[in-house]
Amino acid sequence: MGVELDHILLQSLRKQDPDGFKTYSQMFYKSLCIRASLLLQDEREAKDLVQDVFVKFWQEKKFDAVQQSLGAYLTTMVKHAAL
Repeated sequence: MGVELDHILLQSLRKQDPDGFKTYSQMFYKSLCIRASLLLQDEREAKDLVQDVFVKFWQEKKFDAVQQSLGAYLTTMVKHAAL
């Protein structure tokens, strides 16, 4: 994803736009589930973990901490949650 799209998505999230939440979750869900499945070796558990990461990201307004890449930030959250 490009820097400009990241910026647009983050602006939408910072405005707490539910459509922004839906958009970013649809964009990243599959790749994050794959990453989590590789770490956990359990597809169902991986899907639950990714869902939990999305909820935490939204509820705790983690989007305010993103400096560069939204995808990289979410991937790091998934890795940490899987440990």
